[in-house]
Amino acid sequence: MLLRAEGFPEYLKMTARGIAEVYVRRSTSMLCGPDATCHSFFPVCYYPEHQEKGVALEAFTAELIRVETTNVELRILAHAYHSLQACLQEERSMREGEGAH
Repeated sequence: MLLRAEGFPEYLKMTARGIAEVYVRRSTSMLCGPDATCHSFFPVCYYPEHQEKGVALEAFTAELIRVETTNVELRILAHAYHSLQACLQEERSMREGEGAH
């Protein structure tokens, strides 16, 4: 029923975007610290007076969110498809089991 609901596409997009934003913010926040031990955006984050660096970081983050949103949407739909297939298989097995008696 949910998949057929008129508002489902928008609900899916908003849910996926919310999940993606949290994931990307958590992932990139670790890269903006002066104590980062591996790859770091720290020089970009450290100089707030350089607006172009902040703009570049925001554009980069926005693109990560866009890509991750699509990834989350596909994962949700794949899970829904898998669940639907399992349900259909169970119904088929029950019908076949009833016919054998």
